[in-house]
Amino acid sequence: MDIRNFFSVYQKKRKLNNINESKTSVADPAAVSSNESSASETLIKMILTGEGQAAVDQTVNPDQTVMLNEALDKAEVSEQAAESDQDAISDPTHPVPVLRDHFHENDIGRWVGRSSQMTTENQMEMLKRCWVPSDNYAFSGDAMHLKRKFSHTWLQMYKPWLVYSQRLKGAFCLFCVLFPPKVTRGVQGSLIIRPFIKYKDIHIFCKAHVGSQWHKESSESAQNFSNPNTNVLVAMHSGHAKVIEDNKNVLRPIINTIIFCGTHDLPLRGKEKDEGVFQDLLKLKISSGDEVLKKSFGKRP
Repeated sequence: MDIRNFFSVYQKKRKLNNINESKTSVADPAAVSSNESSASETLIKMILTGEGQAAVDQTVNPDQTVMLNEALDKAEVSEQAAESDQDAISDPTHPVPVLRDHFHENDIGRWVGRSSQMTTENQMEMLKRCWVPSDNYAFSGDAMHLKRKFSHTWLQMYKPWLVYSQRLKGAFCLFCVLFPPKVTRGVQGSLIIRPFIKYKDIHIFCKAHVGSQWHKESSESAQNFSNPNTNVLVAMHSGHAKVIEDNKNVLRPIINTIIFCGTHDLPLRGKEKDEGVFQDLLKLKISSGDEVLKKSFGKRP
């Protein structure tokens, strides 16, 4: 339904209202603006909630037509923007929202300022397979307002940290985007939180960036992340697997002892808590050199 049709009936009454208004005194501009804004919001709510033409007829001031049309346009734009933001959310089964557009899924521009939302898999994927423009990529189309364009040779010159974003149309530091350094002094800028486009000074900026503490910190984080010997998650997984294997080794002789007692009709317990055939057999195993049982039972209080 076209909302503006509600106001068409008042076009003919405009002249009469202008004549009546000329006879009245001018009110406080601030109060008039506040009242008109409140009335506009009330009217829009009535229209959107479907209270009908009667509600419009009772509420509308013909002089508010233009203002209401502008307000409705803004409301429509806001609704479309909200729908666009909703479309940017990925499949709910995916832990991280991925922006939906025609750019490559591994474009570094997708993660600028969003590194905290990345999973370990996202970070590993970007480190290994970050999007790289082809040799014949037309950088001139991304920088029509710039005199100098990005050069593909720079990616090889400052590999592996320098990458290009088609989405944000500029250069970034891969390590600083994926593993943002802590800001203890100064303000982060190009190559980290926004694209670098001052291509005439790229060599100066790249050399300065490589020598900065921010880049050194991010590079170290990326190296530790890629190294399974220093990766915390990998180390935790390996440690957990080792604990499971050790517990299995402890349970095997205990279960075998219980089966032996059961097949030979031997009681597991004696008269006291720490007496019986079962305890004696375990002590026999330990004295015979079973280091796994010895280590396990030695931890008991």
